[in-house]
Amino acid sequence: RTGSPTIEVAHEALLREWARLRGWIDAAREDVRLHRRLSAAAAEWAESGRDQSFLPRGSQLDQLASATGTGGLALTDVERSFLAAGLDQRRTEERAERERVEQKLRQNRRLRIAVGVIAVALAAAIVAGLAAFRAQDREAEARSVAEAGRLGALGLLEDQLDRSLLLAREGVGIHDSLETRSNLLAALLRSPAAIGATRLNGDVVRWLDLTADGRLLAAGFGDGRVFLLDVRRRRQVGSPIRAAAADVSKVEFSPDGSLLAVSSLEGRVGLWETRTQALRHRLQRPEGLLCAAVAFSPNGQTVAGLFVEEAAYFAPVPGRAVIVRWDASTGRRVGSPVQVSSRGGDFMYYTSDGERLVVVNHAGVTVVDARTPRRVATFPHGGRPRFFSISVSPRDPQLVALLSVTEGTVEFLDLATGKRRQAVGGRHTEEAERIRFSPDGRTLATSAADGKVIVWDVKSGRARETFPGHAGDVEGLAFSADSRTLYSGAGSRIIAWDLGGSRRLGRPFRFSPSNLHPSLLAVAVSPDGSRIAVASGDRADRVAFLDIATLRRLGTAFSPGVGAIATLRFSPDGRSLAVGGKADDAVLIDASSGATMRRFARGHAGGVASIRFSPDGRRLLTGGVADGRAIIWEVRTGRRIRVLDEPGGQPTLVDWSEDGSMVATAGSFHPESDGTVVVWRTADWSKVATLEADSRYSLAVDFSPDGATISTAGLDGIVRLWDIETAEPFGRPLVHPGFAPSVEFDRTGETLVTSSSDGNVRLWDAKSRRQIGSALPGSGFANRAGFTPDGKSVVVVYGAGVGLLWEVDPERWKARACAVAGRSLTREEWAEFLPDRAYEPACA
Repeated sequence: RTGSPTIEVAHEALLREWARLRGWIDAAREDVRLHRRLSAAAAEWAESGRDQSFLPRGSQLDQLASATGTGGLALTDVERSFLAAGLDQRRTEERAERERVEQKLRQNRRLRIAVGVIAVALAAAIVAGLAAFRAQDREAEARSVAEAGRLGALGLLEDQLDRSLLLAREGVGIHDSLETRSNLLAALLRSPAAIGATRLNGDVVRWLDLTADGRLLAAGFGDGRVFLLDVRRRRQVGSPIRAAAADVSKVEFSPDGSLLAVSSLEGRVGLWETRTQALRHRLQRPEGLLCAAVAFSPNGQTVAGLFVEEAAYFAPVPGRAVIVRWDASTGRRVGSPVQVSSRGGDFMYYTSDGERLVVVNHAGVTVVDARTPRRVATFPHGGRPRFFSISVSPRDPQLVALLSVTEGTVEFLDLATGKRRQAVGGRHTEEAERIRFSPDGRTLATSAADGKVIVWDVKSGRARETFPGHAGDVEGLAFSADSRTLYSGAGSRIIAWDLGGSRRLGRPFRFSPSNLHPSLLAVAVSPDGSRIAVASGDRADRVAFLDIATLRRLGTAFSPGVGAIATLRFSPDGRSLAVGGKADDAVLIDASSGATMRRFARGHAGGVASIRFSPDGRRLLTGGVADGRAIIWEVRTGRRIRVLDEPGGQPTLVDWSEDGSMVATAGSFHPESDGTVVVWRTADWSKVATLEADSRYSLAVDFSPDGATISTAGLDGIVRLWDIETAEPFGRPLVHPGFAPSVEFDRTGETLVTSSSDGNVRLWDAKSRRQIGSALPGSGFANRAGFTPDGKSVVVVYGAGVGLLWEVDPERWKARACAVAGRSLTREEWAEFLPDRAYEPACA
């Protein structure tokens, strides 16, 4: 049936017994089954028109190809074609698959290349983007730096105090840097006694007055309006009073503060209720005369007005002048008008006892009995006629103060004797405007067109201090009820000044009743920053303690028994104080009781010039005045441990590093001194470095907190910073006018403070050696300046027995600028100065 030879067996037993034959037969059966499937599949393929979908695939094709390949099957043409077509299709599919795989591999390779290119491009884009962002950041930072510097510079050029501070503060807010902080400090130091500035919506302040309780300030303006100001809140009260159509010549509160009298140059006089701001009385006045002044009697029952002819008021020519009085409760006239002559510049006050009225003009001072009324006395100015402004003492009815309008000088007139006393120590450089006594009668304030206010001590007749801060004429002056605050007005702005001293940027204090020799100014601050110890007394032989918060004396000063004191130092725990002076022995005293705890005897010849504790407080280092020795002592026993001798009388000034590993000695006023500074290692007392100073006399040495740098100050005014490792100075020196008696690092080592014989104290950035802001001003010889332990304040003492405690923390500068300005930049100001920046004022 297969078309091939077959074997037929006659006997089936043979089949069972012949195993090889049985295998052949089984294989032939499998071939027969495969052939049958092949024949059926080939027939279906042929009937379908040889559709490729009928061709064998996979394992079926493998079986058929294997069976036919052995030659055991006899295939028909159709079957051979069917099987060949299946094999051809397989080869085609395998070839297609290989091509697909190769194409996929090529695609993958291209994809990997593309991904690599994209990754490189993306990385480049990221790098470029980051660079662009960094460039934008750098550009934005550069703009901010430039903008901040520009604002600070504009702040220093700005005449108005509030806007000057706001611009400088805004500069720090935009970019906090040494430059902007310097600008802010410089802006604050233009008016360090200013504690508040208020801007009102008026044209020009003509007069100021305060209620007796000091709560309400009245400001009369040139446009005839009067503003009431709550001085505590620095806010306007109600709407302005429309008192006149022209210049307000004076405003004055009644003694109880319930009424406000307002006079104007057009001649109107009105009494206004303070609480309601309603007009109580329009006072009848002489026709055709200007009202130069209005005043309440001390008991508040009478109001007096001074009326003058216009021609005589504005020029030194004779003219008519009349004093009119009214009843304050009814507004009716009291008595007859009093005729007084006018010679220009007329003004009037009641004396403090209410018995007299004092009138001043170009010719002299006229005193009128306030009850009769009649003239009591006339005091010609003497010499050439002069314009004067006047104020009458609220404590002494005989004392009048006169301010020369043209000369800017002050003199005091005794109404009982007619004697005049010239004030000294100050004068205005432009036309003077106002003069005012304080309520306690101890202080006098004057103002002028030079934008300045001068404060005078009445008893001594000396100018005490000058307040710059206004732009233009200062025409308003008023004191608070406690005489501790002065208000001045110029233009539309009012500035409050601290006279008590406790609210300033630099708070003053007195530590000695008399002047001291500059070499005898010794001061130290306790480690906890709560107390100041300072040499005091006529001979500087006593120690006084002051509370650093109040700057008031703590108890009485006591004598440590060393003669004139030259040096002071608190122990690290603050419980004791080491004192050195004219005596040869240094002493250790109890910082609370002043009792002597230890005496370091037989140490120096000629006195002790400087003194320092070791950081652990167990040892004391002293430098002699004339013996050229530095001595290390054991504090507990007073035993001398070691003597450091240097030729040339070097060890006069001493300092101990904060880690205790080094001490420094330097020469001062010893005749043989050459100014050399020697640094010693405390472990074996070997020399670490010798610093060859420029100046023959070193006046101060100070280690930086990290012990890597030492600063020196000399008689030539040169302050240098030295690298201890190389024994070489680095950077440019810090130059001072005169000589520099002190130098000190703050606790961070980033800032230095130096004093100078010109009276000023300077802050320096240690890294750049650039001065920070303007010099901290002072008077006389600034012998010592040092930081408080927290580094936020600087203590300065002067030869006049006074000192200053300055705030030097930039965070406090920021807060103070906003507090004094009392506002933020307006949107209009912001648009003017920062047009490209969103409105975000620092003093919000």
